[in-house]
Amino acid sequence: MSGYSLVGPAGNSTCYNQYVKNTGVVYNVPDLDSCQNKCNLDKECTGFDYEAGLFGGLSTCKMWNVNILTRNYTFNLFNVKSCYRRNVKTPLTAFANSLYVNTLSADCFNDIASVTDNSTVTYTSIYSFPPSSCQAYCSIDPTCTGSQFERIPSTFFGTLYRCINLRRQITKTVTGKNVANTCDRRILKTSSLATCDAGMKAYNTISFTLNTGVTESMCASECLNNPLCKGVSYTIPASGTSVICSFHYSNIMGVIPWVSSPIAPPRVQSCMAVVPLQ
Repeated sequence: MSGYSLVGPAGNSTCYNQYVKNTGVVYNVPDLDSCQNKCNLDKECTGFDYEAGLFGGLSTCKMWNVNILTRNYTFNLFNVKSCYRRNVKTPLTAFANSLYVNTLSADCFNDIASVTDNSTVTYTSIYSFPPSSCQAYCSIDPTCTGSQFERIPSTFFGTLYRCINLRRQITKTVTGKNVANTCDRRILKTSSLATCDAGMKAYNTISFTLNTGVTESMCASECLNNPLCKGVSYTIPASGTSVICSFHYSNIMGVIPWVSSPIAPPRVQSCMAVVPLQ
């Protein structure tokens, strides 16, 4: 199915987010393509649950308007329930840079499943290298959510150095098995003055006016600590007397560039989007 990915096995899965309840609309449709078309017409749609109709009856199509994190196993006699997640639709070209939120003596963690499963790429060496080398590998992979740097004692080599580049959402960091471990969570960042385009619904964005000591990394860290946050717009106005962090809870669909006007441009303005983009 073009534009969508199956989450879990077909026939016995339903979409799931353990942090927030989905409030999407439910439709009766003749087939799977009709369900996909309903989602295509709604820019807030993140995917859908599809339950095939039996004996020629109509199928049930439940839209999702919050992030689909995983799936529930659902036993049903006729194997008719499946979860489909809408694929990445944000233009990567808008995000030329990566910002890393660094947590020392920590391992990357996911509340649902291990982050170090088969969705990772690992590099190991007997030669010393810094955590920034792991970040460099991560930055060239558009699906990389962050990197874990480890120093591993070895009987034969003294110390091994390892990068684990992750492709699963990092929901938090936990105390590392080794004090030398580092978890670097990645967030994509625009290179020019722009804010995030997160849709038109006002409740999807919450803004805070803060003191000038608050940095991009601090705002990014707050977003990454919240599994519901999809991105954050960071602005230092022309006056330089405050900082505005706007947290977005719907998919980042692109960026809104600063347009020249009689108003003085902001000193700093950026859109930071959580990986993977939706």
